[in-house]
This record gives sequence, structure tokens and C-alpha cells, in this order.
Amino acid sequence: MKTVPYSQGRLRRIGSAYGFLIVLAVLWPNSLFGQFQNHLLSRELDAGRSVVELNSQFILLQQVEFGRMNTDLVLSRLDATGKILPGGVRLGTEKGEFPRYVQKVTNKANKPDGFIIVGETNFAGANGTTDLFLIRTNQAGEALWARRYGNPATTETGVCVIQLPDKGFAAVGLSKEANKTGVYVVRTDYDGNPVWNRVFFDESGFAQGSFLEFLPNISRGGLYVVGTARMNSKNADVLVMNLDPAKGSVVWANRYWHGEAMSESGLCIRQVKMPKAPGLAITGTINGTDEFTFVVGSGGASVWGNRYAVPESRLNPVGVVPADAEGKNLLVGGTFLKGREKAAFYHRVNALNGAHDICQTYRWDTASIVLHDLKATFGDGFTSIGFYQGTNDTYVLHTNQTLMTPNNCPPQKIEVKVTAGVKQTAVKMTIQNRDASGWQVMQSKFEQKERRCY
Repeated sequence: MKTVPYSQGRLRRIGSAYGFLIVLAVLWPNSLFGQFQNHLLSRELDAGRSVVELNSQFILLQQVEFGRMNTDLVLSRLDATGKILPGGVRLGTEKGEFPRYVQKVTNKANKPDGFIIVGETNFAGANGTTDLFLIRTNQAGEALWARRYGNPATTETGVCVIQLPDKGFAAVGLSKEANKTGVYVVRTDYDGNPVWNRVFFDESGFAQGSFLEFLPNISRGGLYVVGTARMNSKNADVLVMNLDPAKGSVVWANRYWHGEAMSESGLCIRQVKMPKAPGLAITGTINGTDEFTFVVGSGGASVWGNRYAVPESRLNPVGVVPADAEGKNLLVGGTFLKGREKAAFYHRVNALNGAHDICQTYRWDTASIVLHDLKATFGDGFTSIGFYQGTNDTYVLHTNQTLMTPNNCPPQKIEVKVTAGVKQTAVKMTIQNRDASGWQVMQSKFEQKERRCY
């Protein structure tokens, strides 16, 4: 693979003004004391999908579109003040890739060793099916290996990937067959070779995975998956599974819900400090309008759970992270919707009891903001990434623990109604072993392309 020089930007209209975009140029961020909001302009349609920090820089995973169902992935870099840096890499095949999530990678010596990216690719077959893909890159973003996992007769997607203590990886998504959909989990070694390959179905015939977390020093299992399990055509519950990372077997699986005749979905799960042992913080939605956040122990027993609602508005979370080093609080981030308005929101709650602290929105002029990822980053800060709906440009928000932004773009506090309650029941999962013949792990050659976006 060779690096291709960047090309010149082009004239683009921003509101009533015109700006000429130069190579890797960007609107100056609203930055002050390491906090900023960024609107990254491109000559193509792109969206921010995920973000990580490395050496006081932000690594952005973006999806760039240059034709119907023809997309590539891009890794870009920002400095600590939000300014774009040279060295972005664009990777893709002629079939089109849809990136979802990026994580840092460490080698066996626990030294930084690049990144792992998950998503889905159109490579599978002519019938419109997709495969889950994993791409390992070096620190510069250049592809070291790429694998896709699936079968041309079914559809697989990938939405989250983590690295495990043995330096292998686990990725989650869904697998869709003719009459049912299940949680798809792939466990690989450091080079992407499969350790096991499973689909998990519940009684409803519809379940999908959204996020992964690992808890060390657990007597059984330790690989936790959160997702959604459908009850019927209208209602669903949050699904949480504890898997054995070595064998792919189910240690336990539970459904969680807030109230009857509601539809809950699980979107993110993170380790959280508890008085006696680590627990799990989970966030999702209720009826697609309210935030549903709760905490469970490592064995699945619920500690607390709350429904957070804003009248005549919607809170659609995308992530939850510890809000401080002591583990006293959690931070939930996502998209706030009211009428046609869409903005980013951060919501801080007490990790031990769910007591509401502060919820506020972040806007950029009149643009509609949709978030895709939230991470805790350097300097005790929080970074989220998404896109501007309508203009299809990348949006990045970085704040510190005060949850403030520069004075010229202050956040707006919103009042939240809190209703306590979380219920749970055990679920019996059926496992489909995809290590058998007919399920392939295929090499993919990702070409490094000309990056024309900034």
C-alpha cells in the first residue's frame, strides 16, 4: 500500500457565505481550555462514526460516501484543541464498507499497536447481503490485515469491537436469516483468526447485539454483550448476556425492562465501580423517546434503574462512560430531539443510585446534530462524534468534567423527569455454531485511496 497525496479542496457554500477548502483545512473550532465543538467540512458526504484518543490526539473514524451504496472508511486526526492534523488515511474496496466502531490496540508487551475497526461490507453476494468485517491498522492508520466473517446466504453486521486480555478481539452485531435474527459474536486471536463464531437466538426469534464489555477476575464468563430482544411486533426488552470468552458459551442471559407495554432497547454497556465488586452500567431507550439507564452486578442482578424523560422531547443515548476517576457518577451522551431540532446532549447521574445531576444540550447554529459514539478521553474529558444531518459533515464535541463549552457556544440545561424502576427475567438462548463448514473467514484487500475530504 502506498500513500497517495491529498488533492485540493473545492468551493463550498456554508449558509450565505462561501469558503475555499484547502488540503486538510477545517473551520476553526470553538476551542477554549481544551474544550471545543468542530464542524469538519468535506467535498463528499461523510459522517463521524467513532472516536478514540492516543497521545493527546483524537483519532476519528468516519464514513465517506461517493455514490449509492459505495462508501469507504477514513481515519483522521485532531490535536488536543480540535484542529485537523495531516496524515488522514482512507481505506476501502470497490464494494463499499460501512464502518461502525474503532478501538485502540496494544501488543503483547502492552505497547500501543494501532487500531481495530469493525463494520460491515457489501462484499458477500449479489443478493444484497453483508458480512461483518474487522480491519487492523498500524499507528499511521495503514491496514495490516482485514477479515470478513459471514456467508453469502445470510446478512451479518458489525457494530462494536473490543480487545481482550489475551490480546485477541471480540466483535458483535447481528445475523439475519430468512425467518429470524440473532446476536452475532465473533471471537478472534490477535491476527483475526477465529477462535469461535456464534449466533445467539432467544425465544422471540429476533435479537441483536449493540455493545461489548469485559470484566476481569470474574469466576465465570466475563464477556458481556448488550442488545435488544423483541417480545412481539411492538415491544422489546434490553438483552444482556454473559459469555465465556474462551468457549463462546452462555453463562447467563437476562431481559431487563422498565414497565409493561413498553419497548426497551440496549445500546451500550460499560464497567462501573461498585462498593464491593465491579458492575455494569447500561443505557438504552424506552419507546425510542426516553433514556433508560440502569446498573447491574457482574452476576446480572439489578442494582437500580431509571427512566429519564424530557416533556415533548426525545433523549436517544448512544453511550455511557464513567464520569470521574472515583466512579461516583456516570455520563450518558446522545441525541436530543424536540420538533425539528436535533442537538447533542450529555446527562450525568449518580452511579450508585441513579440520582439525576445535570442534563444539557450542545448546538451548532441551526444544524441538526446526530451522535454515534461517546468516549472518556484524556484530561478527564469526554468526546463524542456524529454528523450534521442535511449537510452530512462530521461533528466532534469535547468537554471536560465541568461539561461546559466555550462562552460563544454555551450549553443549555434541560429539565429531566426521573421515574425509578427496572425489572428482569432470565432468558434461554439457543446457540448456532458457525465454526462449521459453510461459514467462511475471508481475506479482504483494502486499498489505500486518495483522501479528498478536507
